[in-house]
Amino acid sequence: MKVRAPIRTSYREQKPIFDSLKSRVDDMFASMCREKRWHYESRVKDELSYALKIETGRIVSLDEVEDFFGCTIVVRNSTEIGSAVQLVKTFCEIIRRRPPRREITFHRPSTFEFDDLRLYVKIIPSAGVPPRPEFDRIFEIQIKTFLFHAWAIATHDLMYKANDVNWGRERIAFQVRAMLEHAELTIEQAALLASSSSLGREDKETEELRSIISFILDQWPSDQLPNDLRRLSQNIRDLLKLVNVNGPRWKQLIQAEALLGPLPLDENPYQTTVRLLFLHESKAIQRYISDPSQKKRIVVYDTFERPEWFDPAKAHGILWVPT
Repeated sequence: MKVRAPIRTSYREQKPIFDSLKSRVDDMFASMCREKRWHYESRVKDELSYALKIETGRIVSLDEVEDFFGCTIVVRNSTEIGSAVQLVKTFCEIIRRRPPRREITFHRPSTFEFDDLRLYVKIIPSAGVPPRPEFDRIFEIQIKTFLFHAWAIATHDLMYKANDVNWGRERIAFQVRAMLEHAELTIEQAALLASSSSLGREDKETEELRSIISFILDQWPSDQLPNDLRRLSQNIRDLLKLVNVNGPRWKQLIQAEALLGPLPLDENPYQTTVRLLFLHESKAIQRYISDPSQKKRIVVYDTFERPEWFDPAKAHGILWVPT
C-alpha cells in the first residue's frame, strides 16, 4: 500500500518518542504484572498501521493518534479489573476511558462486540525528573481478562486478516465471544452460584477435605501454613488412606501432641502427621512399607528419631529425605 510522504514523515518523527515511551511503560508494568500472575504486552504501530488509522477519519491531527503506542494488561478474571486500574493510576494520569463507566455500554443486549476497557493515559513524571517529549503523549492501555485475550488472539485472523469480508466467519467469532462472556460471568459469580440449591452439595471427599482444613486452621497458626490448604489437606487425606488410619484417629493424635506443648515450628502438618503415624500407628506403617506392590510414596524426612524397625533402604512406598 502506498503511504503518502506527509504520513511517512509524521510517523518517522514521532516513532522515536513512542519507542522511548514504550521502554518506560514496559519498565513500569511488566514486572509488576508478572508478580500478580497477570500478562503484559505492548507494541508501537508500524507505518502502514499508522496510515490506515489516519484514514479512518477519526483522527483530529497526525500527532494525535491515541494508540500510536498501546499496551495490554491481562488479568485472571473480571474481579481483578479494578485492581489493574488502580495499578495504572499509580503511574499514569487517566485522560479518558472507553467505555466511560463500566456499568454503561453502547451495545444492544443482542450484540457481543469488542467492549474491553481502554484507558487513554499520560505518564506521571517522577519528582525531579526533567521534562521529556514522551511525558506529553497520550497512549492506550487495554485491560482484559485471559479469556477475552485468548478470544482476540484465536479469532484475529477470522476478523482482521482475511482478504475478504465473510459474514459467517465473523458470526462464529462473536458466538465464541458470547460463550466466553457467559463463562466470565460464571467465574465472577462462582461463590453465589455455588450456594444455589442445585449446587449446594458436597461429596464424601469434599466433606473430608473441608474437615481436615478446618482442623489444621484450629491447630496451627496461619503464618505457618501454605496458601494452598487444599493441596495440603489432600496430601494428608491420601496419606491416611494409604495406611488405613481414619480422620478421627488422626485428629486425636494431633490433639494429644498439642497437649504436650506447641506443635513444632520446623514441621508442617504433613510432616507432623508422618512422625505421629510412625510413633503411634507403627503397625499400619509397617504393613504399608512391607508391600512391594505399593506405588504411592510416603514422604519421610529425617527430622525425628528413626524407629529400630524402620530401614529406609529396605522399605517400599517411601521417599526418604535425609537432612
